[in-house]
Amino acid sequence: MMMTALRAAALVIAVLAVADPALTSTRRARPLVAIVAADPVKDALLSDRVARELDRRFTVVRGAFEGASGTVLAGDAMPDEWSQLTAPLMAVVPTSPTPSVRFAMLDAPATSPLNARVPVSAGVMVIGARGRRFDVQLKRDDVVVDHRSEIISSDSAMLRVPLVHVPTMEGTTSLRAVAVINGTSIADSASTAVDAGDRRFDVLFFDPRASWLSTFVRRAVEGDTRFTVAHRVVTSRGVSNTAGAAPVSLRDEQVLDGFETIVVGAPEQLTESDAAGLDAYMRRRGGRVVLLMDRRGAGPVDRLTGVTNWRASRLPVAAQPDDADGGNGLRAQEIAWPVTTPAGASLHSVSIGRDSSRRAVVWSISVGAGRLLVSGALDAWHYRDRATSGFDSFWTTMIAELSANAPPVVDVAVSQRSLAPGETGHVRVTVRDAMLSNRAERAASVAALLVTEGDSTMVRLWPEATPGAFSGTIVAPQRPGTYRLIVSSGSEFAEAPIVVDPAALAPRRDDRNLVEAFVSSRGGTVVQETQLSQLPGLLSATFQTVSRVETWHPMRSAWWIVPFALLLGAEWWWRRRRGQA
Repeated sequence: MMMTALRAAALVIAVLAVADPALTSTRRARPLVAIVAADPVKDALLSDRVARELDRRFTVVRGAFEGASGTVLAGDAMPDEWSQLTAPLMAVVPTSPTPSVRFAMLDAPATSPLNARVPVSAGVMVIGARGRRFDVQLKRDDVVVDHRSEIISSDSAMLRVPLVHVPTMEGTTSLRAVAVINGTSIADSASTAVDAGDRRFDVLFFDPRASWLSTFVRRAVEGDTRFTVAHRVVTSRGVSNTAGAAPVSLRDEQVLDGFETIVVGAPEQLTESDAAGLDAYMRRRGGRVVLLMDRRGAGPVDRLTGVTNWRASRLPVAAQPDDADGGNGLRAQEIAWPVTTPAGASLHSVSIGRDSSRRAVVWSISVGAGRLLVSGALDAWHYRDRATSGFDSFWTTMIAELSANAPPVVDVAVSQRSLAPGETGHVRVTVRDAMLSNRAERAASVAALLVTEGDSTMVRLWPEATPGAFSGTIVAPQRPGTYRLIVSSGSEFAEAPIVVDPAALAPRRDDRNLVEAFVSSRGGTVVQETQLSQLPGLLSATFQTVSRVETWHPMRSAWWIVPFALLLGAEWWWRRRRGQA
């Protein structure tokens, strides 16, 4: 009897396996949740914790995914792919220790002339360190090149720390800024790179009549190795003093394109065609123009400044206006300023009147892609003594900054010039002529290579909606070293340095308020890292329960071979025990 039962059971399994019956059932679907790290490197551990917490109740994928039921953002900054995040959206932000210090920004020019003062601006967020001293060091190859220290006056402060680096050798220099709260081990660092070379800015001085102010500004600029200067001074009708590749007039756009900055002395003498040429130069080339007024007079120049009503004053004694940029200002006794400062103007030097009004003595405004700077310090050249005035340094610094910001033919901007191996950086390339042209059809093509000694890798760039703009990503090679991103467009090319360093750290933004607003607008909430256990319940309450009918074949499981073999083995053993096998 036992032998028959065992054999029958094995036979039933065999028959069902051959028949392969299909069964249907209603099951609750596991929602698909995408987890996006705000910073793929710094938020990797937090992203892993979120994935482990959700894995029991949800199907988890890494990265933005359009088919996801929802998205969880791990970190306290907006990711680059924020527009691809699927709603509803939740965010898990890390708990900030107290006190804490964090670099939010480290900004330095990508290129610099040799032996020039390179401004490095650091933005540091300090929390919970009121009354403590705070130190920031700028290091080059572990050598401190600049240092700042101050006392923290509030519980939460965003500090802008100006630092300076002077490159003494050609090539790419890796810079590291280190911030420390004195008396603690709390510190943070950020990295960048600056490429130093024998680059000079081309500056044109154009004076429709002889001007002492323009002459002395030109002499200061000519004595600075950062500039190559051309000039044209009209001394009398039909007679001029010319040096370098100075044009006869300001109407030839192609000639003017070769200069980053044009400095105009006696601007009230400009003709209508000269003013039109300067306007086109700023709008179509993105050039910089400096107007050095030494007397006030109406003329076509008013169409450039947008100011027709001016006031002038002769002070009792020569005074130094407040320098709005924090450097050495100018001394002047005769000043002129607009009655109404143009909207959006930046003030570089101001004078305070007896009625406490602020008079814009030196100011600048944007004109298309270019910039116009106007100086109303009419007789500042009288007070250029280096012991009492910053005349030379003011104008060389101002013209250098203007020239450095003038767009080149091909411009390469890298989100991060110091990368860890495998880290991703973003690149944006602009072709000036295609972007600023007023033609109906504008087109440009670019090619990019990431080059090191003996090796090169192609970088793919994709066109943006704006003509002449391209963007792409770079994955840092695994081998540390100095690389150059070379971008070409036709016969023009540009390059940017990229340092691959295992110790590289990027500044990290703290966008908690922005993240909270962004998440709320998409129907979600922000969860602190310490409350991570609440996240699965919040997601379950947010998602709609979806049930689906599933068809499954139970006999297709490989595990059926186990009871089948056991039944046949037991039946054989039973027969052998009874002497039938």
